Amino acid sequence: MSLKQQPDTIRQFDLSPLARAGLLLKNMGGQIGQEEHDVSSPHREGHYQFMLATQGELILTIDFNRVRVVAPAMVLIAPGRCIRC
Repeated sequence: MSLKQQPDTIRQFDLSPLARAGLLLKNMGGQIGQEEHDVSSPHREGHYQFMLATQGELILTIDFNRVRVVAPAMVLIAPGRCIRC
């Protein structure tokens, strides 16, 4: 099923109120499950996400396509993309 065929019931999250000047820095190492919202279910972010992987790997689903990110790597996800971590 393509992205355009998906139901529009995917929740969108805005930038955290902890962000200062529109920027929030977060160390993701070892903190899985301690997010402000459930990142394991499909959702949209209302802001850009820039991820810098310095070690390890991460499996993301972006617009219903599985993406494997292996460090060292940088990832930029535009607002409105459907994401699942």
